[in-house]
Amino acid sequence: MEALSVRKKDSSFLKKRSKKLLLNGYWLQWHPWPWIGSKSLFASFSSEKEEFFFASAGVLAAIACALPALAARTPDRGTLRCAVVAEQDDWTKADQHGDLSALNTEICRAVAAARGASLVITNFPVEQSALNALRAGKEDIAAGITPTPEASVTAHIGPPYFYDMLALLRVAPNGPICAADGSDAEALIGRAIPHAQLFSFQEEGEMESALLTRHCAALAAPLSRLGQIRATYGAKLGAATITPLRLTVTPLSAATSLSDPKLGAVADWTIAALLQAESLGLTQANVRTWHDDGDILAQRLTGAIGNAGHALGLRPDWALSVIANTGNYGEIYARTVGANAPIRLPRGQNALWRDGGLMAASPVQ
Repeated sequence: MEALSVRKKDSSFLKKRSKKLLLNGYWLQWHPWPWIGSKSLFASFSSEKEEFFFASAGVLAAIACALPALAARTPDRGTLRCAVVAEQDDWTKADQHGDLSALNTEICRAVAAARGASLVITNFPVEQSALNALRAGKEDIAAGITPTPEASVTAHIGPPYFYDMLALLRVAPNGPICAADGSDAEALIGRAIPHAQLFSFQEEGEMESALLTRHCAALAAPLSRLGQIRATYGAKLGAATITPLRLTVTPLSAATSLSDPKLGAVADWTIAALLQAESLGLTQANVRTWHDDGDILAQRLTGAIGNAGHALGLRPDWALSVIANTGNYGEIYARTVGANAPIRLPRGQNALWRDGGLMAASPVQ
């Protein structure tokens, strides 16, 4: 079978003489080849967005060769497949965060709402397995990815929607500090607290037992993990507090395939819309009854003016749908990791820039 170049401008004469069949979501058309003879066939395949043409000695050969490639290149836009990183309870030095699956899931919900798509969630125990599924085409988006040079070479890494930090959970004023053996916390705590006595542990269970029995006065780990430990053990930790000390900042982002730049753009601007909605005071409760008071930023965000939706291939009110489904960024934060969630993390660096945090986004316009 010989593949011809796509001929969108010159194909109208074919459609007049063609027969059409809807097959597995694609229109299959076959026609006599006008300049060779009626025994040869010209088969074309088209979806809503793309059209493909192939020359073939038989329609069955065209179907066999073309449909697998088309299915891979044009996923079902009615469903968003999301890989959610849900860190395992057995935390190790390779883990960058605690279990932030609730937050990651809400980011996927927001992107699905922007596209008007249904959502299918698959949980993955570590980031690498989620990225592998994304690269293999099994998932459309992966939420809960730490940006690294290696990850950015093989996937589009979006803007951060959460900043995790190495911090200290203190249960006693003085004493050794626990950390996972070989972790960044172990390497950095000595520089931050030069005279600290450091205990390293291979197993998280042993490390947490040392904390509960006060053999360690503090535990150094990612802030999200510390919140998880505090929520798990509750009163057993006594008056445990997360100190103001912050050793590093580790962002968390969503990743999309390099072969689908439009989805990457939609995911990026969805996060921007969530942040902008918080700054404008648009919430899940009031966005549907929002009154246009002339605020040009709110008008652009809600689709009253501007063409952001058209540029992204979305409805004009796509951002309004996102906020109505998930709330703004502050609402998502509060119920998944913040004041209304079991791990009760402070906003800190995840506050809006105007409130002293790192969260800022380009306005939707």
